[in-house]
Amino acid sequence: MLLRNQNLKQALVSFVVTGGLLMLLTGINFLLDKIIDYRALGMIYLMGISTASLYLKNYSIGLATVLGAISWNLLFIPPRFTFAITESQDWSILFLFIVAGTVIGTFMKRLRFNEEVLKTERNRATQLYTITKVISSAEDVNALVPLIRAEIYKIFGCPSCLILHEIPGQDFHPSKMTRIGDFIPQSSDENIIIQNVVRKQKAAGKFTVDFSQSRFLFYPLIGERKIIGILILDLVSFDSFSNDNWLILEAIGRQLSTGLLRERFEIDLRGKMVNEESERIYKTLLNSVSHELRTPLSAIKGFSAALLDRELSFDPEKVKTIAEEISHGVERLDYVVQNLLDMNRLESGNLKLKLDFADIVETVNTALRKVKRFHGDKNVTLSAQKDLPLIYVDYFLVEQVFENILRNAFIYTPQDTPLEIAIEKDESFINVDITDFGLGIRSSNPDDVFRKFHRETPKETGGLGLGLSICKSILELHKGYISVENVPSKGARFKIKIPRELDREIFPL
Repeated sequence: MLLRNQNLKQALVSFVVTGGLLMLLTGINFLLDKIIDYRALGMIYLMGISTASLYLKNYSIGLATVLGAISWNLLFIPPRFTFAITESQDWSILFLFIVAGTVIGTFMKRLRFNEEVLKTERNRATQLYTITKVISSAEDVNALVPLIRAEIYKIFGCPSCLILHEIPGQDFHPSKMTRIGDFIPQSSDENIIIQNVVRKQKAAGKFTVDFSQSRFLFYPLIGERKIIGILILDLVSFDSFSNDNWLILEAIGRQLSTGLLRERFEIDLRGKMVNEESERIYKTLLNSVSHELRTPLSAIKGFSAALLDRELSFDPEKVKTIAEEISHGVERLDYVVQNLLDMNRLESGNLKLKLDFADIVETVNTALRKVKRFHGDKNVTLSAQKDLPLIYVDYFLVEQVFENILRNAFIYTPQDTPLEIAIEKDESFINVDITDFGLGIRSSNPDDVFRKFHRETPKETGGLGLGLSICKSILELHKGYISVENVPSKGARFKIKIPRELDREIFPL
């Protein structure tokens, strides 16, 4: 009813404008009547109608053409103030006048139609571009759905809801659905309509063949020939749904299906990558642990059996040597087990710092003595800046950091090469640089050495590949940093930064 009244009002306004235009053109012609020929006055009518056709409705152009011909004939073509025409030439001109007006009206009708089509296409393209941009920018479904609902409200002006399957990859079933979006009352027939949509993979509800009495429109989201979701629109205030609306809804459905499929593929890919990484870590850990445990256990077992030899008990030197080998094996076992326990505690978040003030030089020297005891002597140069402040750290954990790094330096470099340790301070950190004279880091990305289970030469040196990963985690707990670089003419240089003093409000004593 409202649309009908609006159209009637527009028609009335158009008629008034047409009448006013003809009155204006007639007044102009009366002023020019004695100056120019009456046939030229007809061209003024035609020129005015042609100009006004840019703004008048199609039926108004036709009306203006007919009324203009009548006015010209009645008021200006001799004999004046009659409809009689005595000159055959005047008949021809009047006929051409009507034909020209009709052609102009037809042309303007087509021009306006093409303009409306272009405008519709432009609006549709803009809407689709916006939707595509929204979908591509969303990180996951939880971020995507509110954005899509907002765009649907802008386009259609109605609430919407999205129904998704709780178990991606399986057939869509109403009993395993998640509703996301605006609150839309659930009717008793909703499951029946959803089952119909799933079975036929076609829209159902209002403005469709199936369940047209419903106030809702159920539109299927199809991906890989399966229903992956259903978009519900509340069209209770709609009297019709145009072809343009259907085209836009279909485009939204395609884009939304693509976005949902993309996320499912990403979830599947992440799950596959996690499973593959877990399997790789499991195999690496099993192989490493079995090797690292078997070697010292075999040595301990062999040397323990040797101690049972009575003849050997009379040779103190051999007993001492065997005892040292057993101690070395136990130390190696303890190192492996300790690394595994530390990594587990670091990853679980159960490792709590026991902070206290410590001397950085003494910490490094203690770690160096432990490493030398089991890996032999090495030419180590330690240079420390004067007046170094105390550090506020967990002493035993930080000592383990230096022990792990120094142990690697002893293992991965020839015994006759030197080792340089430099300790300096700046405004915020104590900087410790440990430089060896080995082959350096072979990996194209030096930071790979801090990944779990990474080993540069596993066959040559053994180990689990956890030591440097543990160092990095411990330093991060202390708000510190560790990095490594290759130094020309030398080897690898580990750069350690430890905060001069941690915030005691966060880490109280």
